[in-house]
Amino acid sequence: LQLDELKSSHPIEVEVNIAQEVEEIFDAVSYQKGSCLIHMLYNYMGHRPFQDGMRTYFEKFKYSNATTEDLWTVLQATSGCDVTEFMPLWTKQTGYPVVSIRLIRAPGGK
Repeated sequence: LQLDELKSSHPIEVEVNIAQEVEEIFDAVSYQKGSCLIHMLYNYMGHRPFQDGMRTYFEKFKYSNATTEDLWTVLQATSGCDVTEFMPLWTKQTGYPVVSIRLIRAPGGK
């Protein structure tokens, strides 16, 4: 995800207006961040729900076009996981969320 920190970075989900723009958006950020997000989604959903969701998605859209939202909707419907709200945070913006955790122990607590 280090590439996603650069000022020249871009979201992995971007609008394409003309065919020539396609080559510009498929770069290391798209492939590396994209594969990390699929792996993260797999771990979030679990093996069977992810596999069932992908199978359903491929079957549903095998002879047609699909959007990213179509993928999230199918994965959410087959798994019950909140995918439609969660994934666009990662795909539609540059960078990644940073989580900070601080442990505060109660007096006498462990």
